Formats: sequence, C-alpha cells, structure tokens
Amino acid sequence: ITSRYDNLSKFQDGSSYLIVDDEEDTLTFLKSVAEMNYSCLVITRNKPDYIKKIFKPKKIQIAVLKEENDGSRFVISNLNELYSMIKQFCRKHDNTAILITGMDYLLNSYSFDEILKTIYRLNDVIHESTTLFFMRISDQTIFTEKQMKSLQSELKVLPLPSISDFIVDIQLMDILRYIQKEGKQNSCIASKKLRKELGLSRPTIRKKTRFLEENGLVEIAKKGREKNFSLTNKGKKAIKEFDS
Repeated sequence: ITSRYDNLSKFQDGSSYLIVDDEEDTLTFLKSVAEMNYSCLVITRNKPDYIKKIFKPKKIQIAVLKEENDGSRFVISNLNELYSMIKQFCRKHDNTAILITGMDYLLNSYSFDEILKTIYRLNDVIHESTTLFFMRISDQTIFTEKQMKSLQSELKVLPLPSISDFIVDIQLMDILRYIQKEGKQNSCIASKKLRKELGLSRPTIRKKTRFLEENGLVEIAKKGREKNFSLTNKGKKAIKEFDS
C-alpha cells in the first residue's frame, strides 16, 4: 500500500509552496511530513484539539490566529507576530515544516499587498534554512491574475492529487464500500463482520483499517473487545472520486 504522500523527494528544503486543497487533506499531508522527522508548526484559525487529533501520536506546535493576543505565546494577532514566530521556529529547529492554513482569515484581515510583503520577508528566512514552508488556500479563494502571478513568483503552486489517487488497493475500496452500505442501514459494523463478509483475515483487516483510520477515511470506536467502523466525510469523498 502506498500513500500519495510517501514520496517527499520533490520537495526541497528551503522552499515555499502554495497548496490548493481542503484543510483536512492538507493536514494529513503535513502529518506525513512530520513522520519524516520534521519539526512541524501549524498556524491556523481552527481549534488546536482538532489539529492534534489528526497528528496523533505525533506532537507538533500549533499557533492560533486571533484578532487580539491574550498573552499566550501560541497566539498570533498580526503579521509581525506571524513573521517573528516563524523566524524563531526556523532558528530553533533543524528540518522544519511550517503550514499556514488560515489564509482566508488573513486575506479578510489584511490587504493582499501587506500579506505579500510578509511573504517576501518570510522567504528571506526560509531560503536560508532547511524549512519546508506551505501556505494553504481553498479552491474557492479568489485572486486577480496579477495577484496570482505575484504569489507564484514566491510560492511553488502545489495542487495535491485527489484522494482516490492513493487508494490503489482494491481491498481498501471494498472495505470503504461495505462500511458505507451497512452504515446506510444503520447496521453495527464490527471487525468480525468485515472479516466474514469480505473474506479477509484478521491481520489483513487490522492492517487495512488502521491505514484507513490514519488517513482520516474511517473512524473506529471500541465497544468492549470489538471495534465498530464508520465512514468520515473524507471516506465518502474517496468512494465518490474512485467510482467517478
């Protein structure tokens, strides 16, 4: 089984990238970077607990974008604080990966020119380090042609592949489809039932469901000695993409 995130050779330390993808997929991508022994910093508008759940058991640093700084060193309330935190993180750690996933918030709070100047300053730091720097935008974020060209001059645009690109094992799709079918009937989907219906061994079910859980495609709840499976929105999206 190979993940679309396994090969990081195309990324160069000391480089900056613009990711066009949804937040959950981007965070899953960064988790794979963390597993390559990079120290990771996520700058977000989201709740830290949500981020930590995706990265578990890996520990990362999370900074939250807010309008006002409450005195916490993990809160960023302006572009200067954003620059300072990233600069300090780069100097403190070797082999760092930094993701800003709150770009829509920044674009609503500051002018494009102010953000671009901050990117210029950040790149001066990034290019002299062993950092992988990522800024995420959604495919709904709107830029003028001039603005997009300015971003592309500083950031390499990186549209990540669709989810179905890394579901290359047909047994994985069989598991997802079965969970979806039984879920529609409000059936309890235990690992014993999966083994019986799909004709897979206990070790195979364990390995493949762990992969699906780690990539955010299923959720697993323990009920006594058994495990019960349910699809996430990402899992439903994977089925839709694979079958289209």
